[in-house]
Amino acid sequence: MQEADHHLNFMSLEPMKTGNPGFSTTVESYEISTRHIRCRSSYKPGKPEINFVVKRAQLAEYNLSSNQVATVCRAALEGIVPTKFRVGNNEYDIRVTIPEKFKSDLKYLENLPVVNPMQNLFSLIRLQK
Repeated sequence: MQEADHHLNFMSLEPMKTGNPGFSTTVESYEISTRHIRCRSSYKPGKPEINFVVKRAQLAEYNLSSNQVATVCRAALEGIVPTKFRVGNNEYDIRVTIPEKFKSDLKYLENLPVVNPMQNLFSLIRLQK
């Protein structure tokens, strides 16, 4: 069998339709016989993950939503693009984020500020379960 790029459904061994959001790796090649399957995958381990669980009562008390908390976390770790810079016909995103050295510092992340609609500041740690 020739090597080719395919999405492979490992349950049925049928090629999957491209663009399947639940399939996170591309199988670069596979060989199927009646006895075995050899597979080479493009899968790479993901980034470390931090789970932040909020107290719903605290959110309600501080007039915050889980979406506001998620936006603060995403902005800090991935950055946000509040504006663009143009030079001639070229346009460049201006991304704002925290320094790389703080992205793995749990104490720093716990103290990120969240602002409610009344412009009160709360640190993330005050909302944590």
